[in-house]
Amino acid sequence: FRSEKIVSRYLYYCLFTDEFFDYVMSGAKGAKMPRGDKDEIMKYQISLPPLNVQEQISNILTNIDDKIKLNTKINKTLEKMAITLYKKILLDNSDTNNTKKLSDYITLNPRISVKKGTVLKYVDMKALPTDQMSVSNEDIIEREFKSGTKFMQNDVLLARITPCLENGKSAFVDFLSEGEIAFGSTEFLVFRASEYSCPQFLYCLIKDPNFQEFAKQSMVGTSGRQRIQNDILLEYNLPNINSEQMKRFYDITKKWFDNVRLNSIENTRLRQIRDYLLPRLLSGEIDVTMAEKQIKEVL
Repeated sequence: FRSEKIVSRYLYYCLFTDEFFDYVMSGAKGAKMPRGDKDEIMKYQISLPPLNVQEQISNILTNIDDKIKLNTKINKTLEKMAITLYKKILLDNSDTNNTKKLSDYITLNPRISVKKGTVLKYVDMKALPTDQMSVSNEDIIEREFKSGTKFMQNDVLLARITPCLENGKSAFVDFLSEGEIAFGSTEFLVFRASEYSCPQFLYCLIKDPNFQEFAKQSMVGTSGRQRIQNDILLEYNLPNINSEQMKRFYDITKKWFDNVRLNSIENTRLRQIRDYLLPRLLSGEIDVTMAEKQIKEVL
């Protein structure tokens, strides 16, 4: 895209707003797959301040987005580091015939009592991520408990149904306070660390391709609605990792997982700031120079 009247990044942010989305959907055609009408979209009115102001606005919003991307990249790197360490600890113990079952390392779907009608944090299947360990704060809601899979801080969630399992839907529960209970889809499996493991180890385990393949092979049911068989899953073989090695793994990876959570919290705050500033900068409600100084302080 090129134009002498508008900066391309500025145009991008103009089309990133809820106002533009609502405008497109108001004229969308089609019952099953609504699509915006091209002619109507081309009539959408965009505010055009001077080019230097457009550049300023674009820079403010881009700086926020760049910081979000950096935090996300750091989180993915930390997760890869943990998985690499997990693979090493398995390799270091691979020569021994001394093994344990998955059932030795976890409590599957631990019993948690909650009175119906209690308002709790809720995570649905859609909110369970495929490319990161943390559930986004924006995807966590509160609702009355009626039924669902209950879990607590430091539990690990795994989708047990196809195609969610194949898509890698899973999460490390790091958004609750100590002792707090939350719930989610009935199609979640909850892994809780036993005395022989730690939560970080279990998260790396469910990301292990060997484990994922074993879980897929255990599935039964009609096409499109297959589910993991819990009793077979618990038979999964793992090396017998001694307590000293597991503690060392925990001590190292806990710091990484804590940093992931902090970065996730910061990303939520940055998205809120961006979404607050975006329409107000475009409309001229907020002074661009003042916003520029404040964002520099925030970042």
